[in-house]
Amino acid sequence: MHNLKNMKFALATIALLISCVISAQTEDEISLWPHKVPNEIQTKQVARQIQNNSDDVIRLTDVTNPTLTVFKPKIPNESKAGIIVCPGGGYNILAIDKEGYEIAEWLNSLGYTAFVLQYRVPNKREGALQDLQRAIKWVRSHATSFHLDAEKIGVMGFSAGGHLSANASTNYQKESYAKVDSIDDFSSKPNFTMLIYPAYLDKSEHRSLSTEITIDTNTPPCFVFGTMDDAHGNSALVIASALRDNKIPVELHMLPKGGHGYGLRNGNIAGETWPKLAELWLEKTLRPNKLNDIQVIGSHNSYKIPIEPPLWKIINTMDSKTAKKLQYGHIAMEDQLDLGLRSLELDVFYDPDGGHFSKPKGLGLVKFRLKSPLPYDEEKKLNQPGLKLFHIQDLDFRSHYLLFKEGLTAIKNWSDGNPDHLPIIIIVNAKDQKVKRTRNPLPFTKEALNEIDNEIKSVLTEDKLITPDFVRGNFETLEAAILTKGWPNLDDVKGRFLFVLDEKEDKINRYLEGHPTLKNRVLFVNSKEGNPEAAFRIVNNPVGDFNYIKELVSKGYMVRTRADADTKEARSNDYTRFKKAEASGAQVISTDYYTPSLFFPSTYHVSFKNNTFERIKN
Repeated sequence: MHNLKNMKFALATIALLISCVISAQTEDEISLWPHKVPNEIQTKQVARQIQNNSDDVIRLTDVTNPTLTVFKPKIPNESKAGIIVCPGGGYNILAIDKEGYEIAEWLNSLGYTAFVLQYRVPNKREGALQDLQRAIKWVRSHATSFHLDAEKIGVMGFSAGGHLSANASTNYQKESYAKVDSIDDFSSKPNFTMLIYPAYLDKSEHRSLSTEITIDTNTPPCFVFGTMDDAHGNSALVIASALRDNKIPVELHMLPKGGHGYGLRNGNIAGETWPKLAELWLEKTLRPNKLNDIQVIGSHNSYKIPIEPPLWKIINTMDSKTAKKLQYGHIAMEDQLDLGLRSLELDVFYDPDGGHFSKPKGLGLVKFRLKSPLPYDEEKKLNQPGLKLFHIQDLDFRSHYLLFKEGLTAIKNWSDGNPDHLPIIIIVNAKDQKVKRTRNPLPFTKEALNEIDNEIKSVLTEDKLITPDFVRGNFETLEAAILTKGWPNLDDVKGRFLFVLDEKEDKINRYLEGHPTLKNRVLFVNSKEGNPEAAFRIVNNPVGDFNYIKELVSKGYMVRTRADADTKEARSNDYTRFKKAEASGAQVISTDYYTPSLFFPSTYHVSFKNNTFERIKN
């Protein structure tokens, strides 16, 4: 009878292990210590299984040869994160299936690579810390082999495994053992930590945080889950409080009931709840940043040299309101990019034969007032065929780059010297508006719009561009791609340029003609949501359209808005519009004032914290 009972126990155990191993993509079992295990007096041997499978839990003890069991997902997610799982068991045993293999299988279902740690037990806390530190280093050193990001290696612990994970997450700067091999050249600091019903973290006076847990400002972000009826529940509270006090990102969840040691099995409200919360936290914490996660400040009419004073005075005499709107200018675009701006705006004029804009009337007005105009186009660039780059014909015609290609070449050269920059978003206006008493510009026909694409492609190769085709991929429409798959990962588009045509419907339709959903086009267009080519919107009033911009951003569209316009905000030092633009989540905020005005008294200038112009939105 006794032998029959043992046989039934063994068969049940084998069946349970097989089910865990088959459902997950198990790989090898890695021995962490190639030779002698630090501070271990017993010889290496296979861990002993306790003949107690109450609650259908496999319990291991007498671990003298610490190992990692690798679980690969069938379909990896985009995070490239690896997670080391530390089962609990009071530092006496390891609940290897309920808090190990089953957790790894769940992580695999989410697309994460998992590593289940068999650390030393019983009663070997120092050895357990050595094992986890070695495990982190081992996974990090082998990250490439598992297609992981070495800076996305996390730890996840249950009960005593939670204590162990917290210990490794706060004492990584202290080497707990002497170097064994080159693996130990890697850092043992986890990049993130997950503590599920942790224990033993409140062993200091008045049940405060245990002294061995030394949190500082470099401690990794943490997810903590517990229940109020858990005898160890205070551990979750004290670790979360200490993390908060040190301004470490922490997410704490405490349910009223659930007890302790539930893993993620059904039938326990806590065990059914924490995986959903942890999944969301992992996604927020580890999801690769997408292009639409950025928020950048850029310049408006970025090429513009200020109108020279004699001409500005003439315009002011004729129309002071217009003159005030035009009283600004910019440094060269390369210098703007050096400051950190990551968006530019370019106004282009069609001039296929050259010379159409070579004699601006403003120069004659200055001479008529017996003034000498500043030198202008001494190299006769405006006589060359091709797109021209300036603000208003005859009146506001000075530009750092008179030719569109010239401006493109300048920013390409800057990019080549700074290849890892965030994508630069360039807003393009196809200018053909008639202005009273000035030379009529040439209309932007379909052929003229084609020239914008042609000139961009003549300067920037495909690998320097973020095009609608690149974003659309295999989706039928561009809008479906950005609303379903989303924008490209940010790391995949660094060093590139994204162009947007900021025009009304008639010009957009001309640009779309023969190119449905922008196939084989270079520029995105400002089409309203619901159209197959919709992806990037221009919404210039962040005050009146604040909620609309937020809604667009939340759905997955990218948006350009403006912090100021027509010098109004700068003259009154009014930051209302900028603050709304910033809070709206719009990815691009355009301004004329990344530095204060040089033309009238004002301190107004726009930037993010610490005078920066680019950031990743949280």
